[in-house]
Formats: sequence, C-alpha cells, structure tokens
Amino acid sequence: MLEALSSLKLLSRFRGPLYDELGRLAESFNSIFEQTRQAHQALEDYAHALEEKVKERTYHLEQANQQLHQLSQRDGLTGVYNRHYFDQQAPLYWQDFQEKRQPLSVLLTTYQFTHGHEKPAAAGRFADSASGSASHV
Repeated sequence: MLEALSSLKLLSRFRGPLYDELGRLAESFNSIFEQTRQAHQALEDYAHALEEKVKERTYHLEQANQQLHQLSQRDGLTGVYNRHYFDQQAPLYWQDFQEKRQPLSVLLTTYQFTHGHEKPAAAGRFADSASGSASHV
C-alpha cells in the first residue's frame, strides 16, 4: 500500500513553518509517514529473511529426501541393492537387454545369520562375493 501511495505522490513530506496548527499537523503527518516507511521496510526485511530460510530448509529437505531414497534402495546390513530397487529397475534393464540382444541373468538371494556377532562380517562377505561376481549396466 505504501508503494501505491508513494507512486501517486500522496506521501511526501510537508515543508513549511511548524509553529502553527497546520505546521503541527504536517509534523504529525511526517512522523506517521516515517513510522509507516520504517514498518514497511521492516516487513520487507522480514519477508526476505523468511524467503532465505525457506530456501535453506528446502535445500536441506531435498538433501534428506535424496539420502532417504538412496537408503530405501539398499539393504541396511549388506549395502546390496534390495528388492524394491530391483522392482523399479527390472523393466529398464529388461528393455535395455532386449534392445542390445544380450542375455540377462538375475540372482535373487535370501540370507539369514544366526550368530549375532558374526552378522556384520558375514553380511559383508556375502555382499562382496555377490557383487564381485556380478555386474549390471
């Protein structure tokens, strides 16, 4: 609103003698004008700060979503791509191999470890042997 009024030249400081009633009115108007200008500037600064905060938080949310997406595609223990990833990628691989007329092999495995302390090491050996003998496009 301040911009609209300023563009119509309605908000400009009154100049003149300030010792009569009209002068006191002009002084009051000038004071109100200055307070309005300062409030408007404060609102613009606040809006800018909010926009920056939104940009920053949006960036962090996008990073977190990317990380969650990556985590959702791999087994937490072995790091091997999981069934969800396979379900998403299988049609793409199938189409690619059909176009190239190459054979396609798929290895689906299930593992179960019974000894608690051996899980990480055994899972790592399992993942290394499975991924070391296979390749994908």
